[in-house]
Amino acid sequence: MVEERSGLEATVTYRFAHAFFRQTLYEEMIAPRRIQLHQQFARALEEIYANRLAEHAAELAEHFSHTSEKADLKKAVSYGEIAAKRAYDVYAYGESVRLLEQTVKVQEILNPDDKEKMCDLLLSLGEARRWGGEPTHAFEVESPEALSLAETIGDSARVSRACRLALSTITVAPGLEYTGRQAAYWIETAERNAKEGSLEHAWLDFYKGVRSNMRGVINDGVPLLKKVRDQAIAYGDKELLRLTTVYLMVFGITPWSAGEALQMAEEIESLVENGAITGTSILYSFSSFLVCGKRRQAEEMFGIAQEIANRTGQVNHIITSMCIEANMSFLDGNIEQAVEILERMIEFTENTDVGGVALRQGIATGLRPILYLGITGEYRNRPLWKTIPEWMDSTGYRHFPLYQAYIGRTDEANEKLDRMLAARPNIASRDDLTHAWRGYRLHGIGSAG
Repeated sequence: MVEERSGLEATVTYRFAHAFFRQTLYEEMIAPRRIQLHQQFARALEEIYANRLAEHAAELAEHFSHTSEKADLKKAVSYGEIAAKRAYDVYAYGESVRLLEQTVKVQEILNPDDKEKMCDLLLSLGEARRWGGEPTHAFEVESPEALSLAETIGDSARVSRACRLALSTITVAPGLEYTGRQAAYWIETAERNAKEGSLEHAWLDFYKGVRSNMRGVINDGVPLLKKVRDQAIAYGDKELLRLTTVYLMVFGITPWSAGEALQMAEEIESLVENGAITGTSILYSFSSFLVCGKRRQAEEMFGIAQEIANRTGQVNHIITSMCIEANMSFLDGNIEQAVEILERMIEFTENTDVGGVALRQGIATGLRPILYLGITGEYRNRPLWKTIPEWMDSTGYRHFPLYQAYIGRTDEANEKLDRMLAARPNIASRDDLTHAWRGYRLHGIGSAG
């Protein structure tokens, strides 16, 4: 039943020959005996690892959570938070979620009336779910529950954090859009609670700017994001600075501001050294370097994307890496290879909660390679092309005249272009803030791309 094993420094350890023995003996104990043993183990671990408690926080949280004393349950919550943070910091989001779920249950027993602590735990859990491939759950469960608690205690800072959690999931959760009523609700909620001149209000302005740009009202959205960027620098909020920089690269770079794009891309590149980087940051920094003719720096960002994807195994970073790889293949003339990479990416993520994000990225990156290959014969049967018509006709992409022209709907494409030109009387002037290479919709009307 028990095996003896030699360890380092002439130590000897014992373990059950099979987990079944341990489980059977454990379940046969009466509850008071189990509680007593968990308490003894927890205190022994605290003594043995007094100088390395954070490394053993998960074990400590587990043992202390099986006790009934209030002081021990407090330790279970504290160690649970430490262990979850350690897991989160090394991209083990699933483990972070598991630890936080357990910590929430312990807190409910310890003190369900401590709404501040419960709100903080839910916000951390929602953040771990967002990065761990469960953004829909974070949006539908943790965000509203945390908001309810924050509003009950009248805590504007926590209300802002709950709104930020919800709004940050919209970009990665399938079926959610910044232009929809879901985003409007959370922005309105944040606006009711954010004080003018506060950091919370700066975050509110950030999301309002993103929403304006997503709706095509670039002339409102871009200036607001530039204002927020200055506020982020003043407040020293690196996350807000990173996000506003990324979205300004997405929406705010015109043919007249290529130098500004290059500067922001280099700022994003510098953040890599500090670990403050995400897939979106890398993707748009890569794009900005290419647009400015900086191929070497673009390739460096590609290398960074691959390294982070390999090191973390995080799905969003893998999507970014594969999108950049497809772009590089396309630019080098390997068009079929670009399409194959994107099809592998979509297949890899189709059973995950971020499958919709990968599909959007795949189509956005793969539309031009597919059109270059042609839409007749064998290419019409390619998985990516078979996905494009349905996606284009069911989403905002249907506004792109380029796609409509290629599939023969030229009258419809011309009509869209005429409306676009009418809506942009200052087109190609310095007052036209439409994105230089992406061509976002303006007042619901697409650009030529």
